Amino acid sequence: MNQPVNFAGANSLSRREILRGRKSIQKVLLQKPLFTEYLRMHFLPACEKKAGFFVPKRTGKAVARNLYKRRMREIYRCMKQAFPKGKLVFIIRGTPDWKRLRRQFDLAARKLNERYA
Repeated sequence: MNQPVNFAGANSLSRREILRGRKSIQKVLLQKPLFTEYLRMHFLPACEKKAGFFVPKRTGKAVARNLYKRRMREIYRCMKQAFPKGKLVFIIRGTPDWKRLRRQFDLAARKLNERYA
């Protein structure tokens, strides 16, 4: 029998790559943040790569917040090899467009590699 191909799963982050759990997230948030124009990042070195994505309520209504979370997850998924191993928390600041957000993730990866490589 032919199994249907799940293309959605191929294009998403796996469940084990998403940072979950209040205690895990709080440990990462205790780390000193790195800033870019539109991102605040907290990084905790670890043996695996995990990332969490947060958008504050002042960004807009739920539809806008969910849009920014999807954009951040997609950008991270495309360039996760550029980030060092560890637990990351990304918190968006402001309302950047897609290109600016992509550049902010590029800058974030460079800053993290300079500091932790």
